[in-house]
Amino acid sequence: MTTSTTSKINSLGWQLRLVGYALLLLVTFPVALRAQYTTTSDGNGGLIVTGYQGTPPNQLAIPGTINNLTVTSIGSTAFAYDTGVTSVTIPSSVTSIASFAFAYCGSITSVTIPSSVTSLGYGAFQNCYTLSSVVFVGNAPTMGGLVFTGNLSNLTVY
Repeated sequence: MTTSTTSKINSLGWQLRLVGYALLLLVTFPVALRAQYTTTSDGNGGLIVTGYQGTPPNQLAIPGTINNLTVTSIGSTAFAYDTGVTSVTIPSSVTSIASFAFAYCGSITSVTIPSSVTSLGYGAFQNCYTLSSVVFVGNAPTMGGLVFTGNLSNLTVY
């Protein structure tokens, strides 16, 4: 083989290894590359968040948009029984949080709910026994029964 051919083969081998490493990263770390929220249409061009594929982050900040569509609601039982979430922030695009959306989330300590949320469904935060702080930014929404059951000690409306 000539020096030129050997050089081209070595260069190609290096490029193939680089592509292989990139593919390995894509397979190993897909969470960093795309949102893991599951959604359904709200019937008006927006989205209802229905859950999360895999394990949601401890400090859950629901996005205001997913794939350029506005998130308008958190669906029934969307995050129920998730014991890893410690805090929840709802975006100002959300107008409702459905029944049992965060029920039995055993590690949530704080929730921030914007003034855009006009209704909290029955048991939305039921049996969240570590939930001690809820902040309503603006007016408190209309609430179903048993929305907050547990050890809530600080409810702030500002």
